[in-house]
This record gives sequence, structure tokens and C-alpha cells, in this order.
Amino acid sequence: MTKRWWLTLWMAGACAGEVVTPEPQPPVCDGVQQPGEETVDAPFDKDGDGYFDASDLDCLLAYGTNRLDCDDEDPELNPGKTEIPCNGLNDDCNGETPDAVDLDEDGTPSCRDCNDENPIQSPDNGELCWDGFDNDCDLEIDEACPPDFNGIFVLDEAVDYDCKRVALQFSELSVQLTPPDGVRIETVDSDPGVLTGRLDDDDSVGLVLEHPDPYGCNERYILAGAFTSEDRFEGTLTAEWGPKKPCYPCLGPRQFTVTGTRSPDTAR
Repeated sequence: MTKRWWLTLWMAGACAGEVVTPEPQPPVCDGVQQPGEETVDAPFDKDGDGYFDASDLDCLLAYGTNRLDCDDEDPELNPGKTEIPCNGLNDDCNGETPDAVDLDEDGTPSCRDCNDENPIQSPDNGELCWDGFDNDCDLEIDEACPPDFNGIFVLDEAVDYDCKRVALQFSELSVQLTPPDGVRIETVDSDPGVLTGRLDDDDSVGLVLEHPDPYGCNERYILAGAFTSEDRFEGTLTAEWGPKKPCYPCLGPRQFTVTGTRSPDTAR
């Protein structure tokens, strides 16, 4: 009897005018306009573009992937937009339509690259000398590079000297510059071979090659001259044999005129 009397009093008190306020429930993304929502699921469409919060599982269940917003703070970003290349934004919320294409994978998107099929051409590159390409995409080739003397120079008169011990027989010089000021000149298919040195500010060269021979004589070659233009070299090759051990019957020193013109087919 005591428990039943207490329950009766409690119910009587509740019916006597007390207002029981239900606890507020958190909004649910369900495709239905709930009391207090200005539009359907407005709490899940903060930018008001008609696309809903992609991070909310209920929105996914209610609307599917085509109505989910990848950035609910920006009305210009949603699946209904068209991707604008190279603006740094995922306009259409679709990873399959990238903001920028990079065909040559050089790190520069096609909209900024002057040649998106060649990775050595990009506005992010420095200019490479004498390769024939606009490496830095500034519409100039080999700007600020020194003159290009690379190539095969055909001699006006071939060098032809044979003293049995040494044979100097060549009609071409192969020239290769090695920036910033190095130069490599080779007598093609003949002794003395490769001579190396530096290119001076006046485009002159002084190259030396020594062939020490512990069992015979010492060979020393000096090529001195200058490039009078990108296509012309004029110089003298001096051959010295000895002096500690004679190179008989090679007697020296001997000098040979070495002048030639670059073959157009070998210019870069």
C-alpha cells in the first residue's frame, strides 16, 4: 500500500501543471526537414550549395556519394562544378579529374609547362648550355651561355707525320666544352689523342698532353690556338719527344699547323 500511494502522488504532481521538456536531440542528416531547420538538413550544408557534409555517415546513407560536399565551407566546390585547371582547387570534388595534368612528370603542370612532353623543359628548370632546348621556358635558347664551339672541326690540311715510333695522322678535331671553362680536344682516330685544358676569355686554348714511357721516350704535345668564331679554329700543334730518352728516329720538336672549320652536321 505504501509504494502504490507514492506513485499516485508523483503522477498527480506531474498532472497538476508541471511541464516536462524533452531533451533536445542532435540534428540528423536524413533527407527530412526537421523542426528548426530552415531547409532540409541545413546543419549539414553550411555553404548552402545543396551538397552535404561528406564526413557525416548519415549524409552518405541519405544522399549517396553524388550529393556529398568535399568542402562544406565553400559553395564553389562541390560535385556539380566543373574542374578548373591549375587553380589549386578540387572544384568538382572528384579525384579522377585532377587539378593539373603533368604528362612528362617533371613536377610542372601542363598549364605552366612550355612543353609537357619533355621533362628537361619547365619554367622551374635552369637553362642548360648548348642542348638546343629552351630549358627554362623563357622563349630563349642558351641565353647567357658562352659561345658554342662543340663539334667536329675538319682541318684545312691533314696532319700526316710518321716516324715509325709515333704516327700523327688526323684530319679532324673533336671539340667538347665542359662548363664553365674547360675544353677537351681529340685528334680523331690518331695520336696524340685527347688533350684537355681551359678556354680563356679571349676564346684561346692551351692544351697539353704527356705520354710518359718508362721503357722508351717521353712524348709531349702542346696544342695552342684560338676559336676565331664558333665555326673556326686556328692553332699549332707542337710535338716534343725526349729529352731524357730519345725517340729515334723521331726528332723534335716539330710543329704542325692545325686550322679547320666546324662541320655543320656536328654543330649543336
